[in-house]
Amino acid sequence: MTAQPLGIEGPQLLALCVYEEARGEIDDGKAAVARVVLNRAKLKYASDGSIEGTILHPNAFSWTEFDMVGGVYTKVAHTPEEQAARVRARYTLAQNNAAWTTCKNIAARVLSGAYDTPSYRLLTDRTVLYYAPAACKAPDWAKTDNLVAVVGRQWFFHA
Repeated sequence: MTAQPLGIEGPQLLALCVYEEARGEIDDGKAAVARVVLNRAKLKYASDGSIEGTILHPNAFSWTEFDMVGGVYTKVAHTPEEQAARVRARYTLAQNNAAWTTCKNIAARVLSGAYDTPSYRLLTDRTVLYYAPAACKAPDWAKTDNLVAVVGRQWFFHA
């Protein structure tokens, strides 16, 4: 699947990913998700090196391709065009939610290097994976030897 141009600038798309992945998390959890996206882009880990290419990478962020149906992630966007349309629709919806401003501000602070808290500092430039144990079973890569930090309800890992 090849990423389709979205017409959404990188900082706004980063904020949208934070919104979709972590809007219910504490601020450090929101910032940690932004950091993972930026780390993946920088390392070209499941990424072409851009924010858009990182977020749209196949199966990288569930919200871009999947819906939760009956407690199971179900793929609903099967083509790059469907994925792009889904992301654009979610962008429009997010802007009407009170959490959007917070997610935008935190993503901007992470992007500029201005976000700094003790919990956030636990993450490293190699932190590229995370999951929320309450939301899904542990992925195969989630091992205690690559666990970096627990921030809010999410666990963060090196690859």
